[in-house]
Amino acid sequence: MINIDISNYTAMLDSIYDQGNDLPLDEIGQLLVESVHENFRLEGRPERWAERQDDNPWPILYYTGTLYDSIHYSTYRDEVTVDDDTDYGVWHNVGTSRLPKREFYLIQDEDEREIMDLIAQSFQS
Repeated sequence: MINIDISNYTAMLDSIYDQGNDLPLDEIGQLLVESVHENFRLEGRPERWAERQDDNPWPILYYTGTLYDSIHYSTYRDEVTVDDDTDYGVWHNVGTSRLPKREFYLIQDEDEREIMDLIAQSFQS
């Protein structure tokens, strides 16, 4: 799960709210879901996930597409959370004694820059 609490940027928030603007939480959520999907498509980034231990032909973590398709975001106040609707996604993300760690809930450097750009655009609206 990814949870970004924008409220840590209080001076920036005060300025945005003083101008009567809202935070672009939906845009940030969409950006993060797309980023997680890109992690799946590339089978890990910035570093590639552990290779399969079998001869399955489909991409890693994409046997049925259920986990990939269940990635979604939600917003609450000044927070954006990206999560999935499965019982097993967390185990793939953190790894277990039987599953290699394949972190798909990673915020990339370029995501952070885009998030800051979206917030900065709120100042200009």
